[in-house]
Amino acid sequence: MAQSTIAQIERMRRGAPRPGTLKKLAEALGISVDAVRMRVRRATLEGEHDANGRLHVWVDTDEPQSDSSALISAEDELVATLREQLQAERAAHSEARRLLAVALERIPPQLQRIS
Repeated sequence: MAQSTIAQIERMRRGAPRPGTLKKLAEALGISVDAVRMRVRRATLEGEHDANGRLHVWVDTDEPQSDSSALISAEDELVATLREQLQAERAAHSEARRLLAVALERIPPQLQRIS
């Protein structure tokens, strides 16, 4: 999920940015207003304070701010990849257990009784 959010932030930074309100940006990213403030503080998002002390965050208006279907598609692809990796790891683990069992069967009975 974090990678999806970072990608969305990068898309919002491209093009000709203009200042936007914290609330609008928070809604577009699906995070809280405080999280937006923290990202500006950490320089993950660009923003500046006006003469009245209000924080304005720079956003790109050329692309739609809410790209939820693309985010969902990317997450579905990630889940599918992780499932494939898990299945491969389970198969490898099963093979390792089988090989260990075969190796243990070859130990002579005299060696197994040593205590």
